[in-house]
Amino acid sequence: MWTLAEQGNRSFIDTAGLSVIENSTGTPIVVTSDRIASLTWGSGADAFCMLDPADWTLLSDVAPGQLLTVFGNNLDPQQTVLFNGSPAAILYSSQQQINVQAPVELADQTAVTITVIAGNRSFSLPLSVVQSSPAAFLSAVSFAVDNPGLSCGNVAILPAFPPLADNDDGTYNGCAHSAPAGSRVTLYFNGAGLHPSFSLPGSNSFVDIESAQVVPGFPAGFWRLKLRVSDRASGLGTVSAQIDGKSLRVAPLGLVFGN
Repeated sequence: MWTLAEQGNRSFIDTAGLSVIENSTGTPIVVTSDRIASLTWGSGADAFCMLDPADWTLLSDVAPGQLLTVFGNNLDPQQTVLFNGSPAAILYSSQQQINVQAPVELADQTAVTITVIAGNRSFSLPLSVVQSSPAAFLSAVSFAVDNPGLSCGNVAILPAFPPLADNDDGTYNGCAHSAPAGSRVTLYFNGAGLHPSFSLPGSNSFVDIESAQVVPGFPAGFWRLKLRVSDRASGLGTVSAQIDGKSLRVAPLGLVFGN
């Protein structure tokens, strides 16, 4: 899947994606910088699922340019993904996983049938097409339990889902690396559509929007949002972002501020 990964103190997007590796028993393990999920398939099972790689939710609609991930068991290497019969760009594929980008041409349509073909096996998923289907890329911590909250020392906020967020110095935002007052924090969003409008209703007063843009070198629909941190920011805070007036499926996001 697509994920922010850490290389030293630098965050980057790995287009090969959230890796699928094999453990000693051959069970596919899905990992980001830490393990976040384990996928197991019954013997001979013909299993597929399609989800948003940012927050791991199953799809109910799709936006132009959105990044999608298909998981399956023993997928044939001859793979095709069709959107209303037209082939889409496959960005990564393996026997367990296919990463694909929804065509930007979906902007002119109201419904789509996504068909995944792997050898002689296939499955189809009909979805409505929407202007945006927003999701924030989440930290591995957010997948640990249904609602992990955010806790640093003796201070906690619940609910709050830690996002994959870059501080100014390239470290991930979190208890070990807080965002200093007056600095910047960058969040990443999937399914934002082609011309999104970002807002922060209900967020605390520690942050404000500085800029929003497509992540350079990556597909349309994949955006980064740079936030200004208030000069008086400290402790834990929440961000309730909206795109085109739509709330994130998994929210609020939790950030750590300090010196």
